[in-house]
Amino acid sequence: MEAGHKAEIARIAPHLAGRTMMFDQWLGGKGIPDPYRKPIEMHRSAFGQISAAADGWVSRLDRGRGCG
Repeated sequence: MEAGHKAEIARIAPHLAGRTMMFDQWLGGKGIPDPYRKPIEMHRSAFGQISAAADGWVSRLDRGRGCG
């Protein structure tokens, strides 16, 4: 999800605006650029960002359960 997607959700469903987060929320929440039709380096970069963001969510969710 990029910032524009989040803004569109808020526009369509304002009651959900406070309940949506970027996947990279715990890394700054600036969004992960879509690498579609971009060079392979962009795909690798997006994969790295997605992987790091997933680790951030796992860490955050584990803390919420008292596991970390």
